[in-house]
Amino acid sequence: MKKIVILLVSFFVTKVYAQIDTNMVQFSGIIVTSDSLRSLPYVAVKNSKMKIVSLSDYEGFFSLASKKGDTLYFSILGYQTTQYIIPKDLESNRYSIVQVMNGDTFYLPGTVIRPYPKADEVYYNLEHGTFADDRLETARKNLSKENNDALSINLAMDGNENYRNYMNQQYQRYYWIGQTPPTRILDPLAWNEFFNNWKSGKYKKKK
Repeated sequence: MKKIVILLVSFFVTKVYAQIDTNMVQFSGIIVTSDSLRSLPYVAVKNSKMKIVSLSDYEGFFSLASKKGDTLYFSILGYQTTQYIIPKDLESNRYSIVQVMNGDTFYLPGTVIRPYPKADEVYYNLEHGTFADDRLETARKNLSKENNDALSINLAMDGNENYRNYMNQQYQRYYWIGQTPPTRILDPLAWNEFFNNWKSGKYKKKK
């Protein structure tokens, strides 16, 4: 019985081992800069054939599964894209390298700064020139009390305000039903409200 179990286990181990692709390689390493040999983090390591992309960690270390003979590309902003071909004659299924990357040069368009020829022209432009408002100043003007008051006068009531106004009128009518409503001819608060509305132009005819 023990011999049968040993034979079965050996058969399954041999079968599983046979299914392992001996062409696969655990490819890993560290990426450094060419000028200072400083580790380079967050470099994209791409295997275009297997469509696998990995990123180096903060210490510049990377690791990904590939096949012997595959070409890997290392790319990051500010450095030249480099490639590395995994040797086909590897005997082990693990392989490590130290990848060096060279810095890339960016050429920006030139900027010409021309100063004013005379100081008097600078003072004149500052005194008489008009400068566009920035976003903060525009927001301050839009939210000012004067601007909001002008908008509230010219804007008509919306649905909620019309509903509340109508319900207030109905409430007053039903509250004094069967009685004579009091007059506010001597009410100072009513006169104050009247003068404020008059000054703000609320009683002007709209064209």
